[in-house]
Parts: sequence; structure tokens; C-alpha cells
Amino acid sequence: VSTDIGDIQIAPHDGHDIRVQLEGKATKKPSKKFKLTLKEKNGEVIIKAKTKSGFFSSRKLSDGYTILVELPTKQYDRLLVHADVANIYVDSIYANESQTTTNVGNINLIGIGGVVDAEAKVGDITISLQSITNNIQAKTEVGNIAVKTKEAPLALQTDLNNSVGNKTINLPNEVAGSIGIGGPSVKL
Repeated sequence: VSTDIGDIQIAPHDGHDIRVQLEGKATKKPSKKFKLTLKEKNGEVIIKAKTKSGFFSSRKLSDGYTILVELPTKQYDRLLVHADVANIYVDSIYANESQTTTNVGNINLIGIGGVVDAEAKVGDITISLQSITNNIQAKTEVGNIAVKTKEAPLALQTDLNNSVGNKTINLPNEVAGSIGIGGPSVKL
């Protein structure tokens, strides 16, 4: 999923098809202003939402628009989400590996599964999970990162680096960034 139009919201649904919608207020017909494509090739689905070329094509039109993507509830191999200037929300999508990036905007990953890689050049990253069972890597140049879990892990290794601000780990049995022996890696 990639866009230069607006925010991205991805959630599951109980059907078998992929649903894509553009929500927002437009002064012109959306078909004249935007191009939305959905392609499937070799088991991979590619969704792109872009502004059409024209006088204002270099101006980002992200104010008030949201790309809503509903995916069938199942286990995916990979989920790749990219936006130039947008907030990204992914809720309850299970992929072996997910990569979420935005140049400017916040990333919220809620109840996802698998290995997580999230990067926002300018923006906050929040990852909320039932438990940490896979590796997590999150990076922002300007912003905050929070990893929230309902269940404390029995084993976990962390690598926390920052230039400005505080580093805090609020987990029971944590000693020098680790809990127990082995376990998933959390690199922030």
C-alpha cells in the first residue's frame, strides 16, 4: 500500500475480497483528482493512491483524505505500507513480516502479528500488542516511540538508542535492557 493522497488505515474484515475506499471531502470529482489502482500479480496485491498529474501535482493533498483498506482476515506473508506525508494506522493484521514507513506522520500499529519494522522520519510510532513474540525494530529521527504490551515477556533483548530524550523500560524483571535469556529483540 502506498499513497501521496492522505492517511492510510488498514483493518481486517470477514469477507474474501480486498476493499479499498478513499474518504474525504473534495471540491471536484475524486476521479478527476486522484488515481487509485489495485493490482494482483503472483500472489502479491499492490494498492497505490496517487494525485493525478497537473498544475497542483507537486502539492500534497493529504488534508482530510484517508485511504481505507480492508483485508480478509488471514495470515499474510508480508505487509508493506509506505506514505510520503501521512499518518498510518494498521489494526489486527497478521503478517509474518510488516514494514511501515512514512517521511512525515505518525504510525500506529495495534494488535498486529509477526516481525515489525516501522520508520517515521518525523513522527511518533506506537506499537500496541498483546505480547511481544517476534522481533520489533522502530526508528524515528524526530518523534517518540512507544511499545505497549498487555503481557510482560518472559524473555526479551533490547537495544535502545537516542540522541535526545529519555529511555525508559517499564517491564518486570528487566536488567540492563534484557529479560531472561534469548527471546525476541526490540530495537528502538
